[in-house]
Amino acid sequence: MPRRSLVSSRLLGLCCAAVGIAPALSGADALPAKSAAFIENHCAGCHDSVEKKGDLDLTALALNPGDPKNFARWLKVHDRVESGEMPPKKKTRSAAGEVREFLAPLAKSLAAAEQARAGDEGRATRRRLNRYE
Repeated sequence: MPRRSLVSSRLLGLCCAAVGIAPALSGADALPAKSAAFIENHCAGCHDSVEKKGDLDLTALALNPGDPKNFARWLKVHDRVESGEMPPKKKTRSAAGEVREFLAPLAKSLAAAEQARAGDEGRATRRRLNRYE
């Protein structure tokens, strides 16, 4: 995606997030509508461009699992929500069905990216010889 298009799509996403509309972006930048709504309802209070708790702004973080840093960030988000660590116990907890609806598409895209990466690179990039070899 050309740089100008990427910047304009992120700006559009930020404007839509500020207004409360789920952005209709193309490709890897789009989150499913239910996932975006979950983030808006349960995460954006602490993880937005103003607060940025834990140095995480979920309103501006695009889903691009092909990028290793982005993959690691979203994997951490997935794991924390799945374990019940997020949202914190002080905040209102979401229903189990809402959490499943948020995690299912995220897990599917992360797993697909990991399988694609493993298919391209393989699991072990370097291997040590054992004593016998």
